[in-house]
Amino acid sequence: SKLSDSRSFEYSHEMSCEIEPFKQAYIGRNFPGVPLFPDITKLTASPEVVDVYGRPQTIPDGNLFVAGTSCKDFSMLKTRDRLDIEDKGTSGETFLAAVEFL
Repeated sequence: SKLSDSRSFEYSHEMSCEIEPFKQAYIGRNFPGVPLFPDITKLTASPEVVDVYGRPQTIPDGNLFVAGTSCKDFSMLKTRDRLDIEDKGTSGETFLAAVEFL
């Protein structure tokens, strides 16, 4: 894709990773043919990872990595049971897996 004015930024969407099935469906519909992996924590287990459709896939090369977490484990609005990255939780595991993948 490319911006329409002089601020050009070209990119190629090489893969996605999403654990929530309804979000996987959205990504699958909007980015057909792009490998879609179910769990970022499994990306470093081996060079070949099973995608959300049950097919073994090789992780593609890339030079830009975009990741996000829900951050609900880290929220300051949680007055108790708040987790730090070291405590893991879903958000911490996602963050640490992204760092390990890089």
